[in-house]
Amino acid sequence: MTSVYRVAPDVHTFNIFFSSSCRVEGVDAAMRWFGEMQRRSCAPTVVSFNTLMCGFIREGRYKEGTKVAREMLELGVGLSVASMEILIGGLCCGSKALEAAELFVEFLGDGVVLEGFDCFELVEALCRGGKVDRVVEAVDMVLERNTKCCLSAPTGATVLECLMEAGKLDEVYRLMWRMIDQGIVLDTISCNCIFEALCEAGRTADANQLRVLAKEKGFEADGETYCMLRERGCRTFKRPGVDAFLEHMSKLYEVVVYSDQPPMYVEPVFERLNSRGTISHRLSRPATKYVDGKHYRDLSKLNRNPAQVIYLSAHALESCLQHENCVEIKPFKLEDKNDTQLLDLIPFLEYVAMARPSDIRTVLASYQGHDVAAKFIERSKEHQR
Repeated sequence: MTSVYRVAPDVHTFNIFFSSSCRVEGVDAAMRWFGEMQRRSCAPTVVSFNTLMCGFIREGRYKEGTKVAREMLELGVGLSVASMEILIGGLCCGSKALEAAELFVEFLGDGVVLEGFDCFELVEALCRGGKVDRVVEAVDMVLERNTKCCLSAPTGATVLECLMEAGKLDEVYRLMWRMIDQGIVLDTISCNCIFEALCEAGRTADANQLRVLAKEKGFEADGETYCMLRERGCRTFKRPGVDAFLEHMSKLYEVVVYSDQPPMYVEPVFERLNSRGTISHRLSRPATKYVDGKHYRDLSKLNRNPAQVIYLSAHALESCLQHENCVEIKPFKLEDKNDTQLLDLIPFLEYVAMARPSDIRTVLASYQGHDVAAKFIERSKEHQR
């Protein structure tokens, strides 16, 4: 004789049913399992609700997804960081940024937004849609309630860049002051862009006040910062030989300018640099990778064979993720009128273009620790002997 024991499904079993149903049949099938779960008096968890909310959002049923979030609050389950990311992120991806902003402000006011949720996706969506006033409203509320955990430095930088593009310099100054006061300090490049805009508007004193306040919170000004404050705006100088270098290289290579600064700063510089149409493409900060508080050039964003890419910069190893593709030259000093760093590299780059090595990284590895231009001339002379 045998006995059959029936084991009642627990919450983990139901969560598996929800997830698989959402993927295969749709969220309505998952809701039928949810009804069965309630009939068996099995209490749902945050994971249960998140799965259902994600199912509704995925199917574009945003009102029902929002209803799930409200039910979580009514039942005392509460919203997790993942819940906020699913709801706010889903609404933003579904072109519902204004609805997402209303919910975020509401939940923030009710004190149900947990530490760890970053409103970057919301801010980016609102900025992209030109809803600057709603961005300011959301950020003001974050700062007012001292929930700075919702506002990371990259999110703050995005907000201020959006305001600068909208010509709202007073708001830039006010919000940046509030951010710094609460310990949200932007990276040096972002700060310098804001300082420059203030200087050019005749507000050098305001820029310097922000610098002093930021310094107290750990900000380290660089030479460019002091240049702007000293000269009431920073000027950009071409390195000697750059025009001839670019014109010659454009006949041999696809030339790409890659900057870690915002587009609004890069565009005027690029136009001056590309007066002869020698540059094929340009990339700026949105194409960089943000790691540990710094924007790095990521050569994978070029969509080119990495074995055929050379990255040339005075700070190549500090600014690029792919060191094996880097050729580092000496930084340009304004007082050095006889600088020939770019022109000195032409023989090496001509040789590479002619030889077409299968993997340029192997070639560059043989020059590691050496001045590439000087070492190439030395090797060429030895070869001729």
